[in-house]
Amino acid sequence: LPIVFYNDSLNLYGYMDINGNILFEPQFYSADDFYSEGCARVRMTCYNEEGEKYVHPRSGVVNQRGEFIINPANPDESPFGLIIDPKYDLIFTEYYNGNGGQYFVYSLDGEKSQELTSDDFNNCVNRHFLQHMADYQYSINYDGLDDFVNQIDFGGQ
Repeated sequence: LPIVFYNDSLNLYGYMDINGNILFEPQFYSADDFYSEGCARVRMTCYNEEGEKYVHPRSGVVNQRGEFIINPANPDESPFGLIIDPKYDLIFTEYYNGNGGQYFVYSLDGEKSQELTSDDFNNCVNRHFLQHMADYQYSINYDGLDDFVNQIDFGGQ
């Protein structure tokens, strides 16, 4: 699995393979270790059209081939928060827009589900607000997810 490395001069993280070949140049605000399923969560500082930095870094997911499953550089596609579920190989995402939240599930191949209801999302995912980081910590609620997972439809956008 790819290895996280930190570039001191850029203050950013990237990934390399075991031979030292760069898979992702240092570009991430934070980068998690890879799950055994071959993907990892990354966070990237993003900027709006006026060049202003977003308050919260955007989340994304990379695979071990050096590709984005969810690209954090695109604010329209990058979720506010996400959690990778290793049991079912799913990525649960939470997006915010001017009208509230939107919720989707992705496969590890990047297939996006139809939009979930907030009730379905909340039955599967627990959110804990981390006030000191002004962010959420996510965990999977398997009591809700085990019953729900067979209903996920990856046919929609």
